Amino acid sequence: MKETLMQRLRRRMITSSARRRAEYARKALDKITAAKIRNWIETTDNLVSTATIEEIADEINISESRLSWYFKENYGMTFKTWRKTVRIEQAKRILKKSPDISIEELAYLLGGTDKSNLARQFHETTGITIYEWRRNRKR
Repeated sequence: MKETLMQRLRRRMITSSARRRAEYARKALDKITAAKIRNWIETTDNLVSTATIEEIADEINISESRLSWYFKENYGMTFKTWRKTVRIEQAKRILKKSPDISIEELAYLLGGTDKSNLARQFHETTGITIYEWRRNRKR
């Protein structure tokens, strides 16, 4: 049976309307997801949190892939890279306030990572060692 022009137009209208409703629902979900993630960022001490992306996604009741997408889309980096960047920025703030703090103490304040891990991450992120950063700050 051949489809009439009216039937084709009606089908397209229904399909188009369904697409618009689906797009509206997706945008509403994106806003809810973003609000949940922002709330987690603001209320959780994510510098000392050792939670994995899976645990965080579970905690805020979204999928791991959605959480990964959010960080990639909004911060231009993966969750792991974002957390490392936040920790290194906090390390710089602590070092400015307390230039004589030991790397062990600094690592403890930033979530209990060991000093070699912190030193490696600092160098990867900034391109210089903690020692060089301190020395450059004194000048």
